[in-house]
Amino acid sequence: MNRNPGLSKAGTRRIPPTWKSRPGRSGILLVAFAALSLVLSGSRQVVDDDFFAMRKNFEIFGSLYETLVLSYVDPIDPERLMRRGVAAMLEELDPYTVFIDEADYLEANIQQGRRLGSVGLDIDYRDGRLTVISPIDGGRAFRQGIRVGDVIARVAGQDASRLSRGDVLQLLAGDPGSVVEVEIARPGEAGPRVFSLTRAVVHADPVAHSSFVLDDREAGVAYIRLATFNPGSDDRVREELQRLSDLSALKAVVLDLRDNQGGLLESAVSVAQLFLPAGSTVVTIRGRHPENLREYRTTGAPRYPDLPVFVLINQRSASASEIVAAALQDHDRGAVVGETSFGKGLAQVVFRLPFNTGIKVTTARFYTPSGRSVQSVDYRWQIEHDVDTREAADSLRGRFTTAAGRPVRGGGGVEPDVPIIRRPPGPLESALLQDGAYFRYADNIAANLVTRPESFEPADVDLDAFRLWLAERDFAFETRADQLIDDLSDELAVRPLVERATEAAAANALAALESIVDREKGLAFDRESDALRRGLFEAIVVRLATNPAEQYEAQLPHDRYIDEVLRLVSDRPAYEALLRP
Repeated sequence: MNRNPGLSKAGTRRIPPTWKSRPGRSGILLVAFAALSLVLSGSRQVVDDDFFAMRKNFEIFGSLYETLVLSYVDPIDPERLMRRGVAAMLEELDPYTVFIDEADYLEANIQQGRRLGSVGLDIDYRDGRLTVISPIDGGRAFRQGIRVGDVIARVAGQDASRLSRGDVLQLLAGDPGSVVEVEIARPGEAGPRVFSLTRAVVHADPVAHSSFVLDDREAGVAYIRLATFNPGSDDRVREELQRLSDLSALKAVVLDLRDNQGGLLESAVSVAQLFLPAGSTVVTIRGRHPENLREYRTTGAPRYPDLPVFVLINQRSASASEIVAAALQDHDRGAVVGETSFGKGLAQVVFRLPFNTGIKVTTARFYTPSGRSVQSVDYRWQIEHDVDTREAADSLRGRFTTAAGRPVRGGGGVEPDVPIIRRPPGPLESALLQDGAYFRYADNIAANLVTRPESFEPADVDLDAFRLWLAERDFAFETRADQLIDDLSDELAVRPLVERATEAAAANALAALESIVDREKGLAFDRESDALRRGLFEAIVVRLATNPAEQYEAQLPHDRYIDEVLRLVSDRPAYEALLRP
């Protein structure tokens, strides 16, 4: 088939006019049947070849595995050897096709609300201790008083310090209605607290927060923070927008998809349908076989056809979030504000495997209405050339246009219409983040508060107190200059020097460099003060808030994304200019 539309006529040879006879109906059917038979037989041949190769190599692999486990000179852990083989096999594929072991499969079941009950805790390691990162709003643990920063000491009578995260998750999960005893240690308190938590299927609200921006009804800017795309996400967004519109006339909608790493494709289509005209293409899915091609379009009239829409994204916005952002961008329906998104343009299906394991397999790619893929890594090119294609992505990206003719690029995620440039963290900020210092200092603040403040602002953060707290804990950080001085010292130590004077001069020079670096590091608090104050403010707000709504209400007034939105809301011509070529 000629795929170049410019050659659809000129490139086709005409039948000479003397050839006027046409085959009869039976002749056409015979020709069509013969062609179809050839296609089907060829298809069967390909399938048969694949099955033969699969059976052949599976027998080889099984025999090799059995021989190694039973005959190798040293004992071999059969499970570990198999897992390594599986990992090596999957390395040949894209990064999203992954094996799911028992612990991860259990956690996935909890997240999807299948069979098992949960107490509603998100836990992870902080300073080597299993710590509550976020109690899920609506879970029994949150309602009974477990808070961010609490350390899990014992679960169901077992010492949590001797257990893995997966072990603790297994102990916390169980039949809905059953009870598990959890002992926590809270910073600033002498003794432990013991909670008897009833397990339940936790249905986390996909709308993490909804309000008027800056709590200003008169401004009429609705804010919806959508945390995930699951069944009913579109209904919840619709309900919250209706609730806000009942309180005041809406002048704009902010759909915050920051840190939203996706979910169900159908849910993304339904959310986009709230704003796009009926019949609009939202996304096209293309799999390995032609019959897997599927186009998703809006089927009903939009609930908000004319309101200005602002979609907020960052580097952790992925998959379904990118589908919504790209669809509104390609149809020139809203302004995308923030950072370039993650770039996940692949769709996966989870297949269950024996012994409570599974595999998540990439089965298709998705394309935006303009025809672009947002996939940031061409993993096939990476495998063939053994390079990091994130650096080579620009040479692989295509050029596309929106419905109005605005240029957009494929690959590398969804690029915003209004970029928010995030300054890279300085050496001190990076070290504090890696050390978890913000998190632990927020615990210290909360533990020493007699009464909770009614309001808290970034200006209220006492950097001098934070600096003293770090000094008491002998906090130190290393810069690139420190590393260079260490390398130079090592090189001078092994290089023979002709004169002692030269050796002494080198030592003096190194000492002078170290003094300069130490002085510069001492000034880091002043240079990075704004970033440090911001990081501390966010950590303390999370620690002091009694529910997620309080966190968002405290943070939104200091959000650079919201500042840009309000600027464009007040300047309608500037907003409209963004959506024109």
